[in-house]
Order: sequence, then structure tokens, then C-alpha cells
Amino acid sequence: MIITFNKPVDDFDFIEKTGGKSFINSELWPIDEEGKYLTLVLTLPYTFLKNALGVETDDNTCISVFSTYSQDKDDYFLDKVIYNIEDEEELELIKRNTKVIYHKKAKESINLSDYLIPAMKIEITNEEDTSNINDKPIFLQEELSFSGYKYLLQFYAGDFPKGYENILYISDAIGYLFIKKKLVVNKEAGLYFGQCT
Repeated sequence: MIITFNKPVDDFDFIEKTGGKSFINSELWPIDEEGKYLTLVLTLPYTFLKNALGVETDDNTCISVFSTYSQDKDDYFLDKVIYNIEDEEELELIKRNTKVIYHKKAKESINLSDYLIPAMKIEITNEEDTSNINDKPIFLQEELSFSGYKYLLQFYAGDFPKGYENILYISDAIGYLFIKKKLVVNKEAGLYFGQCT
């Protein structure tokens, strides 16, 4: 199965999508190690998590994936989002600069980041490709050991909405999402990082 991002949707739609606005309460919107608001990368509502990915969740909840991001060419953030070796120090840097939050759906959608990635519906097809869902990650460079987490999905950064293909700093990278085996509402819920060769 592969993920595609081809259909524009409204920023405030509560559906599986890239970017747009988040249905997270403002006090839960995560910040990076410098105190800046992270950018919303993906929204995965409870219906999508249950029906498409087989993840047991409470009603009216979702997983929101956030990351350090910049379109300033002088702002080098690759080390904050790319994790290529099994190194605890490097992983801690990733954890400080990307966040996966499982939370209740807020009444209103918001954006606190300096950036608003175009909202594109996440669609799943049965074709084989580099984007894989809920089975086994493809192209993961090492058998990274994430005790307490399970693999959920991956995507190719070059397929991200136009102008944001550098969501992982370089477009030729694969984003991976792992979630905790036990989800707790309004808490951190996983690991998000990229890999490149």
C-alpha cells in the first residue's frame, strides 16, 4: 500500500491530511528546543487510525505530527529531523525537535507555526511503492530498536505538497512514523524522523 497527497482539502477539515490547521488545544502545541512552535506535518484522526491503520483509539481523538521546519535556506535543520544511525544522543535531538501528540479533538482548528503546509488528503492505494503503511518499513537503513513503539507508516518527502518537499530538509528522504503501543490522550505518542542516503 502507498500513501498519496494529491487532493487539496480545506485547512480546517478534520480528516487525514498533510498540514492545514490542527485540532489541538493551544497549550498542547509543541515547541522545539529553542522554544519555537513546531510545524504541523500530518493529522491522523481516530476514524482513519481505526479503519485504515487498525489502531485502537478513543472517539474524537487524533494523532498530530509536528516538526522543526524552515524555508530559510540559511536555516540548517537536517540534524533535527534526520536519524540515520542508532545513536541515543542523535535520537534525543530528534525527540526535542519533532513531536507526535495523541489528543482530543479541540472545538476549533488553529495554527501557531510560522508555516502552514497546504492541506492535502492522505489517500491509500494498493500499489507497491516506497510509501508503506502499517506493515514493515521499507528502506529503513538499520534495524533500529524502538522498544515500546510500533511502526505505523512512511512517506517520500518528494511527494509532499509543492513548495514543502523539503519537509525533511531534503526532498530525497523518507519520513517514518512510529507510535507508542499504549496511547494516552493529550500526551506524546510516538517518534517521527526522516532518513536519507
